[in-house]
Amino acid sequence: MLLATPRRRRAVYVSCSALIATVSLFAFAQNATAPTQQRARLVLLSAPRSGSTLLVEMLRTHGDVVMHGEPFHEQDLRASRKDGLARNVTVDDEAFRRRRERPQELLDALGRQHANRHVVGFKLFSKHLDWKRLDTFLDWATHLILLRRDDAFAQYVSICLAQASNVWAAYPGSAKHDHVVSVDAALFDTWSKHEAAFVATVERALAKAANPPGVLHLTYER
Repeated sequence: MLLATPRRRRAVYVSCSALIATVSLFAFAQNATAPTQQRARLVLLSAPRSGSTLLVEMLRTHGDVVMHGEPFHEQDLRASRKDGLARNVTVDDEAFRRRRERPQELLDALGRQHANRHVVGFKLFSKHLDWKRLDTFLDWATHLILLRRDDAFAQYVSICLAQASNVWAAYPGSAKHDHVVSVDAALFDTWSKHEAAFVATVERALAKAANPPGVLHLTYER
């Protein structure tokens, strides 16, 4: 077992990194869509504790973006401030209920509810979908961000701390936490292999796709 505690100095570094990532994203998305005036459909592929929430929050401040949280989460998070649907978008209850077995229905609904913005998107974790249906998401997307964290152990520790404290994002006025957690080396190894396998699955699917989305690779640390 290994013991881990929060590292508070990380926050400023993450904010700077996410700001650079956001600027890069808009150059990437707008340049690709400007000639045809088509709406960009963006999927942010990531994993917990990799900076995805901060990136989503920053994208939501842009006037031309509808950026949802985690519509394919196993729980119904549509009304969540952090992980719900943005800009008062609503979707059909039946399409939402069938999102795991028929993801195309919810994808089509999200694509239609663009609120006259040029970019519509959401974030997606490996646990949000049946990997056999990954092609459905890649076919829908015109743009894909692969957001990763180089320091897998720090990411896993952050997940353990969030689970222990039930604090997954900090907002002004949020309660502070200072937990100490133990990390099981075998569980960490299983988790890291699972996430690596998902990224490899995505990359293989992109290589085989007849019309793959544009891809932007970002890392939490840089």
